[in-house]
Amino acid sequence: MANVICVLGMHRSGTSVLTRVLNLLGMDLGPASQLMPPTKFNPRGFWEHQGIVRINDEILARLGGTWRDVPQFPDGWESSPAMQDLREEAEALVKRDFGNALTWGWKDPRTCITAPFWQNIIGAMRYLVCLRNPLEVVRSLEHTMPFAHGAWLWLAYTRGVLNHTRGLPRMLVFYEDFMASVEQELPRLATFLGSPDSARRPEVRAAVQDFVEEGLRHQRSSPENAAIDERLGDETRRLFTILRLRASLGQLRFRHGLLREAEA
Repeated sequence: MANVICVLGMHRSGTSVLTRVLNLLGMDLGPASQLMPPTKFNPRGFWEHQGIVRINDEILARLGGTWRDVPQFPDGWESSPAMQDLREEAEALVKRDFGNALTWGWKDPRTCITAPFWQNIIGAMRYLVCLRNPLEVVRSLEHTMPFAHGAWLWLAYTRGVLNHTRGLPRMLVFYEDFMASVEQELPRLATFLGSPDSARRPEVRAAVQDFVEEGLRHQRSSPENAAIDERLGDETRRLFTILRLRASLGQLRFRHGLLREAEA
């Protein structure tokens, strides 16, 4: 049975960096011809399977939305007859591009909100959840949308991630923590991937260091600034504060009810 990793996180939250690192550690991302090419906004590459992105975009369109205008998801939408052709397309894509892979995965931020569709197709998966200070995310998106909408979108995607992976195998990584301590985070990622030895290979470590540059992080803001910036809205600030608290306590899972209310 294949080992499948789904990388989840709001747009501009470091999912591209983390996905490429997992790829260097041994995760198959599918044929190179299917990967989205770099752009000026992401010169190091998106590392997204274009077929999966297309299916996600079509799901959102059929529900009356887009990645930036999250639609309503009626109960049972993922198994409705209206999605049958997309389910068949997704099954064919997985078989064609990943059928022989022992460890494979993908990332597309849209999967934060379309995850039930892919869970229905693939079944058992593990989830790497990428989180980032919402102030940094919103500022990174300001060239495409108003500040308030970016803050709302961070909340919608982050809630989607938490809800759709509740009770499932997952690991949470803050982008800013990873960028500040790649050496310490690499073994943890490799262990989560199921190949702990890969993090000790000199050629892998060198490739990761070459790819991960501190310069990739163009927006910077402290957790304290996000916690007090009223422009983000109370719900966004509150959820981020709880998530940062969980990270500061070094919890590997949500324990003691700390996130019970946040995930509701």
